[in-house]
Amino acid sequence: MTTQPQDLQQVLDDELALHEQVLWTGQPLPGRLAMQILRLTLPVGAIIIALTVLWIWYAVSRQSDLRELFGLDSAGLLAAALAIPGLWAGVKLLAIPLTVLRGARRVHYVVTDRRALVIDPSAKERIRSFDPEQIRSIKVKRRPDGSGNILFERDVVRTPDHVTIKQRGLLACPDVDAAADALRQVIAEARDTEPQPSAAVASGRQVAPREQTRQWIARRRRTSRRVTPRQQAVIGAMFLALGIIGLVICGRTGTLVCTRIAPQQVDGVIHRTWRGVIPLADRSVSGLTKAALELHASSPSIGIRRGGGHAHGYLIVLHAAAGQVPLGLNSSLGIERRKAVVRRINEFLADPAAGNLVVSNSDYQSVWVICVPAAFMAAGLFVLTRGIRLGRHRRQEDAGVKPNQ
Repeated sequence: MTTQPQDLQQVLDDELALHEQVLWTGQPLPGRLAMQILRLTLPVGAIIIALTVLWIWYAVSRQSDLRELFGLDSAGLLAAALAIPGLWAGVKLLAIPLTVLRGARRVHYVVTDRRALVIDPSAKERIRSFDPEQIRSIKVKRRPDGSGNILFERDVVRTPDHVTIKQRGLLACPDVDAAADALRQVIAEARDTEPQPSAAVASGRQVAPREQTRQWIARRRRTSRRVTPRQQAVIGAMFLALGIIGLVICGRTGTLVCTRIAPQQVDGVIHRTWRGVIPLADRSVSGLTKAALELHASSPSIGIRRGGGHAHGYLIVLHAAAGQVPLGLNSSLGIERRKAVVRRINEFLADPAAGNLVVSNSDYQSVWVICVPAAFMAAGLFVLTRGIRLGRHRRQEDAGVKPNQ
């Protein structure tokens, strides 16, 4: 719903001081303003959604492997559920331009002979007022059609881990030249009537430190809080958990140690480790008879496509007295390597004179495969740490203590 002129006039009657005159009024261009926001949120939101959808797709398609890895019947669904907060964050980022597009139709820009006003009925701060001191230096970005941005307040916000420079002004202004002329008139009139500074101010001495602290906190609170520190911590923990699970899956190695007890009896132990360094679990295999490379169908995933649109991968299966035991995960990667492992096991079983055999099978042989979960872990650790530090920073603000800059 667009604010009617009479509604704007009523707001101005209540807001303007006696003898304060309006020099220029206008509204932002909704489409232009939304596109400016979209250029900032689209890359980040698209990357977050793509990564989370890829993880959900993998977790659902590999339920059997995750169930065997973690020993939980619902391990795949739990892993997919971990990505829901990331998906929500990406969708929320992409929805910001739509919110701006809907709300821009109710925003009005007003320049009087004393100040500039931004009237936004949907904002927490319904009327933002900028006095001549805040608009002393304006920067005009003009487009060929006469519209553009006018930036006049530069707000520097320091947090424990970064410094944010936030520009305020009249964004997506329809007539940037007329608005800039009105602002320059305000600046000129303020300079003509500006009193001489007192000796205390001229010497640089702080007159009211408590008042300066309150103003600093007020400026800090005006910054965007679309994502709270707690939400940042939750998203960071989610990405960290996804990275850890991915590293465990991509770096898991199964080592089969076979020992011949009798000429026709072979027992073995499968040592599952991460890259042969960190032990994960052990599993005994008694009465080993043969090894086979079997073709297994799973839900849609990366693999060899066959009829029906399902992905097929190869799985090393050990046939023992207690049943079939998988050695590794179902995958279409490294088929020749898996065939060589099966051939070595069967040759050992067929040779009664052979006493021991040690073979290893890595689910993902290439080192570069761990780069994706490592990136998830790094991003999650960064966001989690940033959320914790920012939360501590804001608690100090609420206590009225100015944090160390």
